[in-house]
Amino acid sequence: MNVVFRSSQSFHEFMTQFQDLKKEEKEEEKTTTSSENEDASEKWMDVYVDQFMKIYAFVSQTQSDLWKRNGSDVFNIVEGYEKIGWYPLLKGSDVGGLYQALEWNGPSNFITKFLYFYQLHDWLDVATLCIMPPHDNSLLETSKELWDAYESGWVHWCDLDHTLKMVESLLINLISLISEPTYRVHHVITLEQHGSKSDNPNENEHKTEHDNTNTNTNANTNANINANINEVEMTCKSSQHETELTLFERQSIDEKKWLEYELVHWLVLGKATYSELVNKLSMLDEEIDCKPVLERIAVFQAPQGLENAKYCLKDHYYIKFNPYFHKYTVEERQQALEMADQKLNQIVSNGKDEGLLSSLQWPTVEYSNSHTLGLLGTPWMGTIWTCLLHHVCVNDTKRFTQNTLVHCLRLIALVTE
Repeated sequence: MNVVFRSSQSFHEFMTQFQDLKKEEKEEEKTTTSSENEDASEKWMDVYVDQFMKIYAFVSQTQSDLWKRNGSDVFNIVEGYEKIGWYPLLKGSDVGGLYQALEWNGPSNFITKFLYFYQLHDWLDVATLCIMPPHDNSLLETSKELWDAYESGWVHWCDLDHTLKMVESLLINLISLISEPTYRVHHVITLEQHGSKSDNPNENEHKTEHDNTNTNTNANTNANINANINEVEMTCKSSQHETELTLFERQSIDEKKWLEYELVHWLVLGKATYSELVNKLSMLDEEIDCKPVLERIAVFQAPQGLENAKYCLKDHYYIKFNPYFHKYTVEERQQALEMADQKLNQIVSNGKDEGLLSSLQWPTVEYSNSHTLGLLGTPWMGTIWTCLLHHVCVNDTKRFTQNTLVHCLRLIALVTE
């Protein structure tokens, strides 16, 4: 799987190529019919959304050691890609793009493409399962291509351990996609709409001058722009004090839910200072007020000696813990599971079980929407867990691991819920 025009600095270089293609398409619109234009637009939209699925597959390949030999540069790219400081520009945007791909393709087409980019469709052995209507010749041709032996990556790589790691990664990403809230993904855009540090009128004036440097505007237009800037400046000055007091109030309900969801998962890892938690949120220069949420979900511990003040998650918020939180690294996920398990044992031993026994460490559909829930009802999803459970039943250790069994059961638990 190639990196699709991606450099070590950014995983979004392909957007430049995409924009060039769109420009060419616009130039051709004058000589084409409306139906042809519509087909072309759908074609480029497919090109756009497919990139996010390819990125996920590429990162999973790297994590599965498929690029271990002569792939040091690839590992450096992925290591930088997963750093929390780069999250808003890199991984965060790709997570949002994956949701866009799901909405654009629909659940059935999405999971078919997703498996294809992971090159696991042949490994799941779906040749005996008819997932395409037999009366549609075009769909039959598509199914033949998907099942072609050459198209399966495992014909080339043929490595058992790598394959099983890819299966684990696929299941983790599917569970995360289904069980996590979508409003979290688009939080950067939402904050920009509500205002942030960039609302400084002087910055707006600078941006306006920069945007109009290379444009030929007349004197009247410039005068209108300057008048609007002055008006905005006066408005901002008069409401500056009010804005500072109502920062948390200006955040929408979804934003507050997002803050709670994120903070719960970082506090599961252990006690943390306020600055450590804010840095984990990774919103670049966005101004976020976390204190009202922290007062509700955490216990404040005053500074002692050389230790700074810290926050500790309240016991009953452990039921909101989702081990498939997509910002966790592999190490952080394991650490979170261990910390949650310790907390569970502590609560049970103290006789204060508040429902944690039945809900801890299991994702729910609380945050799911119609698109993500639709994935659970696709034929491919049934094929995945039928295939895995079959290999568990016959104890074929070459085709499953304990981790894949756990992930498979959690997918089934989502369906049951």
